Amino acid sequence: MGEGGVRWRRWGHAVCVVVLVLAGLLLRLSDLEDPPLDFHATRQLHSAEIARGMYYADLESAPAWQRALAQEGWDLKSVNEPPILETLAVAGYRIVGDEALWIPRVLSIGFWALGSLAVYAAARRLVGPVGALAALAYVTFFGFGVVASRAFMPDPLMVALMAGSLWLAVGWATESVRGRQWAWAVTAGLVTGLAVLVKPLSGFMLAPFWVGLSLGTRGWRAVTSGQLYVAAALAALPPLLLYGVAQPGTTSGQFAGRFYPELWGSADFYAGWGAMVDGVFGTPWLLVAAVGVCLVAHRGALASLWGWVVGYVVLGFTVSHHMSTHDYYSLPLAPVVAVGVGAVLAAVASLVRRRSATLRVGVALLLALGVAWSATASYRQLMGDDFRGEAARWRALGQIFDPSDKVTGLLPEYGHPFRYFGWRSFAAWPSVFDRDLMDDEAPGWFESEWTKRTRGSNYFLITEDERWQLSEQTDLRDHLSEHCALVNDAGTYLLYDLRSSSCRRPGN
Repeated sequence: MGEGGVRWRRWGHAVCVVVLVLAGLLLRLSDLEDPPLDFHATRQLHSAEIARGMYYADLESAPAWQRALAQEGWDLKSVNEPPILETLAVAGYRIVGDEALWIPRVLSIGFWALGSLAVYAAARRLVGPVGALAALAYVTFFGFGVVASRAFMPDPLMVALMAGSLWLAVGWATESVRGRQWAWAVTAGLVTGLAVLVKPLSGFMLAPFWVGLSLGTRGWRAVTSGQLYVAAALAALPPLLLYGVAQPGTTSGQFAGRFYPELWGSADFYAGWGAMVDGVFGTPWLLVAAVGVCLVAHRGALASLWGWVVGYVVLGFTVSHHMSTHDYYSLPLAPVVAVGVGAVLAAVASLVRRRSATLRVGVALLLALGVAWSATASYRQLMGDDFRGEAARWRALGQIFDPSDKVTGLLPEYGHPFRYFGWRSFAAWPSVFDRDLMDDEAPGWFESEWTKRTRGSNYFLITEDERWQLSEQTDLRDHLSEHCALVNDAGTYLLYDLRSSSCRRPGN
């Protein structure tokens, strides 16, 4: 191929990258102002309430009761990671002069787009330009990722930084010029440290990834590499400064309510975990990616990618409850799956390149149609789900209470939508599923829990979609029906008055 042909091929490749990234951005910006109830509302509203507390703390024009409720919502939140996204969102709120929830959506979308480019850059070094395009297309348009990358959660930023660590570490391992190796090592260490800072659980995958890459690339000589020690020190510095010095003990919250080794012997644990990871990527794509990772020619990269997977498995056993019940805990596999898919497509392209031009064009069109189909399906999902009505429902429910009322109850998503959109104080009663993880058969458990959860509350609220729990929680049902006055049975909710002495003191 002549010089002109090479130039046109490079331009065509660059155009494909730009088109894929822009198409991914436009897709995610669809229905931008829909409330964050589309994806793990409990976790998204956790961040929204932290940001609200930060925003209203300095908003002197707001009514005193609003500022008090915003502060209360913030105080009730356990902060296990630094509120980076929340802080950036609040900066945006102040610029536009409103608590605009589309701002953190845009931030997460932007982070994911940068992460997708990092995946592309890493794949280009490992599996070539065609495989890199395939990896970029996959990480941009796989259905779960489209929705998850819009979430008001630290996970899109964490995955983007993990992808950056992948790219920079691979750059270090494949660079032949020593001076440039140092640049790769320093930046890779810093980005790795930022990923762990955003969410310490990422370290489970990044640590074995680095070990595999170092040993696979340099063998045991890696233990004498100054570059590796500098990268490791820089990676450890940000999380150590925050979690070890500024906020010691914070990381314990990462494992509270998540580490249940007794689940390891349960078939339900493995079935749940399998269902979660299948829901994120799809088993066929996981199998394709596994084959693709084995096709990566670079020995160090091959070891490091499998190290990433091993770290994910170790994480799964460490946070066993969440891994088997929260699908987004498998999202950090996305960069590895994308590279694996890219490796397979690169191998296919290599085979097709030797065939007729008609076959090459046909395969390219087939892949383009696959990307278009995935993007269209995601767009229809985003546009088909409208949660504005649900947010309005919670606002209306909040209006039946005074701002000074305190409510305990059984509501969807632990009452976060009621607290956030209804602007009312709320304490959640343990659900049936929560009680399965608690020692609720112990003598005096109900009395102690009731006293703790309803302290200061005026009402106990149960929405229609949670009423079924009363048949499972007979102690709660009996106490409410025998000792607490039923104020309202509107069909859509049950409301009990907690202010009588017999209601406040169970066991009488």
